[in-house]
Amino acid sequence: MSARALRGGPGRPLPSVEDDACLQSGSSPPPIRLPSPADLAGVPLEEVPSLITQLAALTAALAPRLTAIAAAPAARPTQPKLATAKEVAAAFSLRLDRVYELARTRSIPSVHVGERAMRFDIEAVRKALAS
Repeated sequence: MSARALRGGPGRPLPSVEDDACLQSGSSPPPIRLPSPADLAGVPLEEVPSLITQLAALTAALAPRLTAIAAAPAARPTQPKLATAKEVAAAFSLRLDRVYELARTRSIPSVHVGERAMRFDIEAVRKALAS
């Protein structure tokens, strides 16, 4: 079985190195049917370098898409988890009235929720207490 017969698939040859302009231009190529590993046993030895070159061209063209997909979730900003004064007191071994005093004197950052309630960003409090 020749590599050309393997690439033939359902009437769609695999893109060759010369055809990778289609992949780089961003246009949508037709669906690609790659041969199975069992089919590769019948490829003549002289056609193996050509298939490897085509595979390298496909890999080079598709790798940036994977990088973009992997980076996308990290691009979204995350909101800090806000903790109650009781949770801050427990996390830093402080008395509850001391947490409120530090917030009142602005020694630790706090967010007012409604008339009386306060919430704290644990990481911001950690940095404030470390300084």
